[in-house]
Amino acid sequence: MVTYDDNRTHIIGKWFTSKDVDVCVDHVVRGCYNNGTCIAPNRCQCASGWSGYDCSIPVCEQTCFHNGNCTHPNTCTCERGWSGNDCSVALCAQDCNYGHCVAPDTCKCDQWENEWRDGRVGGGVPLFQKPNGDPQLTGYTGYDCSTPICVQAEKFTLNVDTSAAASLDEIVSLGGHGKNGTLECTEERCPDYNQMVTQNDGRSFQGGCGWDILETGCCFEDNDTKSYRCFRCEELLVLPHNATCASEALEEWGFDSAAEVPLAFRSFGEIIHCGANLNPEVLNTSSTNYDVNRVTTSNMFLCNVWEWEQGDYIDNAGLQNEVGVGTDFGLKSGRHVRVNHNNYQRDADPSMWVVGTEVQGEGIYECFNRGSCIAPDKCSCRDGYGGYDCATPLCRHEQATGEIAGCVNGVCVAKDECQCIQQESVLWQVHEESDQGRTGWNGTDCSMPMCIQGWFDPNCNVSAAPGNEGCYRCANGGICVAPDLCQCAEGWSGYDCKTPVCRADVTPLIREQLMTNDPKKIEVFINDPCGMVGFTTLKKEGPRGVCIAPNQCACNCQASYDKDLCRRIGGRYCQTPFHDPRFKQRNLLAPNEIFGTRNCYSGYEGFTNEDDLFSSCHLRIFEPTFLQRYTSAVIALGTLTGLVLLVFIVKLWIKLSRRKSSDKRNRQLERSESTNVGRNAFQYKMKRRKSD
Repeated sequence: MVTYDDNRTHIIGKWFTSKDVDVCVDHVVRGCYNNGTCIAPNRCQCASGWSGYDCSIPVCEQTCFHNGNCTHPNTCTCERGWSGNDCSVALCAQDCNYGHCVAPDTCKCDQWENEWRDGRVGGGVPLFQKPNGDPQLTGYTGYDCSTPICVQAEKFTLNVDTSAAASLDEIVSLGGHGKNGTLECTEERCPDYNQMVTQNDGRSFQGGCGWDILETGCCFEDNDTKSYRCFRCEELLVLPHNATCASEALEEWGFDSAAEVPLAFRSFGEIIHCGANLNPEVLNTSSTNYDVNRVTTSNMFLCNVWEWEQGDYIDNAGLQNEVGVGTDFGLKSGRHVRVNHNNYQRDADPSMWVVGTEVQGEGIYECFNRGSCIAPDKCSCRDGYGGYDCATPLCRHEQATGEIAGCVNGVCVAKDECQCIQQESVLWQVHEESDQGRTGWNGTDCSMPMCIQGWFDPNCNVSAAPGNEGCYRCANGGICVAPDLCQCAEGWSGYDCKTPVCRADVTPLIREQLMTNDPKKIEVFINDPCGMVGFTTLKKEGPRGVCIAPNQCACNCQASYDKDLCRRIGGRYCQTPFHDPRFKQRNLLAPNEIFGTRNCYSGYEGFTNEDDLFSSCHLRIFEPTFLQRYTSAVIALGTLTGLVLLVFIVKLWIKLSRRKSSDKRNRQLERSESTNVGRNAFQYKMKRRKSD
């Protein structure tokens, strides 16, 4: 008799030669083993399928792989975990959803090179590499090949044993755009994206989670008839590594429609369909071709798996270089805990990659900022994050117009947090009087320009700062519209809006007063009616005035009347502007001159506005000559002098006339008295005196 165990073959009885006769004597029931024939002393002729000196060795035409034994002609007895005619078919307790079973409880998952590349010419260099420079593999991993790989993920988060109370605090909830990644949101902020999509409780992706016939009871739907067949095991026999339904304990019910299915086969009002109930639901497990004896869903054994033992019981099954059986480094020898993450890490040199510490166990890939990896190289991000790896923060700010803006002039450094562009102002290098400090952009959305020459007003609302958080103002109603750039109100200019603007229109009267048709000179007056710098070519003539407010001039005055100084000092301070008292008789003014209307008697004036303030300085104050200033006095003095002279002349003429008459009389007397010489001389003299 031949018996077998896992280690050896045990034989009871043997063939030997008799002392009496030279023949083979069978001390067992039959001669040589296994229907062999003793054809000579110590020589057996074995039946077909057997060999060996005693026909105890079976012959198998096929090779019994993976340490299987040929235990009967063309029959292999396989090592644990193997089956098939030649023991080449691996047995897996789990379904290999995106892969196939290659060794006992070992799935080889579908994997391929990731397609993330940089922007270099010729296809670029892989962004995520193996140490040898090849692209890392993406696809699926996990004990049942249902966990998607995201090579761009932040880390691989191990599942926790939810049966241990202390582990519940270690459960990490990952969000995203819904269970299937298609949840849409029309608002600027979407808190629904923070709801759990995946988590490391062993129920995300693992294909064994769900409803099954033995543990929970469930129903199958016939897609053609819309009828249901429901099953439940009334007596479940649980062993350390499996569970079976007791004999005749499997009950079956049939229902013609969904409405007939009772609450016993419903969960939250929904019919319990046999198969995976995954989170997220990425596998299509519904089928009308069901087999009640084939159970691939088991919350007891194939769900909440945080460690999975796999591998051949003796060696590595020749898979020492196979990828997809856990990591890129092949299958280990003997039974071992599956490793699902290669743990490639960047070296200190970002262009180099190294292999990190081995991480054993089941888990999920966690994208940055707790985003979910829901498909190979597809991250689904929580609210406030985006990008292919969820590492890009999103900044969303509502502006005054209702529009949503990001970081208009800055960088989004965290969720809804902008780092605005700012730097030290260089305005003081051009304008020495300017303050020193930082300039650039401010506000939650970096839309508010900063002006070092202005000041912050938290209550203003202008289009230049659309964030509706205030603005920087400049002097005289100006608004900061760009870093250190003021947009001045009408009538003001300059880097700080403190320089008033004076402009004037040219009317026919002004053109006559300017005494020119030169367009360049006219342009000088239009743009600078106060100073009129460049209007003449005289080097000694400087600005005629200064613009002190919008369209308001302070005209230059070289000399003016000052009452106080006149009283104390006198002299030129007592002179007043000239006004011609004889304006009706003459016109002393040239077209570009004016009589002073203020205290100034030497300088410039111009037109005035409704407030009697100068709006130009294009007219020179007339300064008369001495004769022009004192014409009336000169005329009066001349007239008086003429009158005096006339009186004098008249008197002189009278006197001369008298003297002439007297002389004439005297000569007549002399002639009459020449004959009377002897008359009384004294009498003659007296008469003469009297005539004088």
